[in-house]
Amino acid sequence: MHVYLPLPRFEKCFKCDKKEDLRLCSRCGEATYCSEACQKSDWNTHKSSCGKTEIIDLSKFYPIIAFLSSSSHMYKEKPVHPALTHKVLNDANPGVHPYELPDGLSPAKLLILGDEYEMKPAANDGTWMPSAKSLKIEAKLIRRINNEGYALQIAMAICVALVRAIYTTTYSKESTGTGGRKRVRLRYGSSPIADFGICTGSADVKNQDKLAYWFTSGDILSGQDPSQHYWLYFTTTRGEEITIDLAMFTFNMCLMVRTDGYVPPRLSSAVPFAPVFYRDREIRKNTPELHKERARMSVLRNAFVQSIFSDPKCMHDGDFTELGLNKLVSIAEQFAGYQFNDAEVLMTKLSTTRHSSLLSQEISTENWKNYPKEVSIAIEQDPGECDDLDNKSAAWWKTAQKWKRAHRKTKKSAGK
Repeated sequence: MHVYLPLPRFEKCFKCDKKEDLRLCSRCGEATYCSEACQKSDWNTHKSSCGKTEIIDLSKFYPIIAFLSSSSHMYKEKPVHPALTHKVLNDANPGVHPYELPDGLSPAKLLILGDEYEMKPAANDGTWMPSAKSLKIEAKLIRRINNEGYALQIAMAICVALVRAIYTTTYSKESTGTGGRKRVRLRYGSSPIADFGICTGSADVKNQDKLAYWFTSGDILSGQDPSQHYWLYFTTTRGEEITIDLAMFTFNMCLMVRTDGYVPPRLSSAVPFAPVFYRDREIRKNTPELHKERARMSVLRNAFVQSIFSDPKCMHDGDFTELGLNKLVSIAEQFAGYQFNDAEVLMTKLSTTRHSSLLSQEISTENWKNYPKEVSIAIEQDPGECDDLDNKSAAWWKTAQKWKRAHRKTKKSAGK
């Protein structure tokens, strides 16, 4: 199996090396020319690789990426979070102020945990958190806790699954009308996706949206750390960047997408809405930056990842062998800067195997062509969060515009 890399950037004409007035070949989307004359004169060279490329718009495709992330947190093999095995003794309803924690830990919303508790699958009846004002509040907190952790492992699995399902496809004459695999590529707007991978850094999270756990044994456990955060990036051939953050739900950022229509009903019924923060051109224009990036790792253009796909010892009949999975774990560990524990290794391997299988099926059967034309977005609010919504929305927009002006002024000053 081979990874076929897309055009890295709009750089020069394939024929004359001119750098202005470049346009993509409309048929394949993988070559650039400055004029029709150059394109025609280069045809004898280009025609062997120029064939129809099926285009998937990232802005319509990202809900299935959100679904993959949510489904990982529902694996029965995933270790149960310790906070979900003990009853909550204190008031942890929305609006409760964060606590100052000992041992230098940052303030967070504290759950005091008492007697051991066996939570029934997919059920909440008020017995886990007796102080909850409603079952909806209890259910949301349970899901916030269940979504903690494994952000890097899941991100790695999703990126590898995208490479496997999409970027191992290429054009060939035999693929037309014979059941062969067609070339499929991601695009954002009019620009092909040139690269994608994982960023690490910090996320802007307020103390009241962090979680911490105090067991009656005296142990204190911090929740997910926003200063050790991971998210996905996608860059286009024109240099534009789109980010997808799949790990903010535990911090009470409850932007959701509907999954119905993206996966079979039996799967979407289990995850009807999936948390995701999709930051594209429009969101970037009108909202402050959420992340502070420290480092990033390309997965699509990673030579070690590519070598796994081309090694028959790592891939067998299109599936990852144990050796291949171990190598992917090692790549993720090197990026993280630490050795994964047993649960993190397990989640990396399970997510990689299952996400690759599902995405490959979606691409090969062309189910993605039947995805909804419009992405259905929702916000899961806490009680009272939508009170006086018109005034709150107007205030939010005013603040966003003020931020934009200040941000532009800062960038302009820095450029002088």
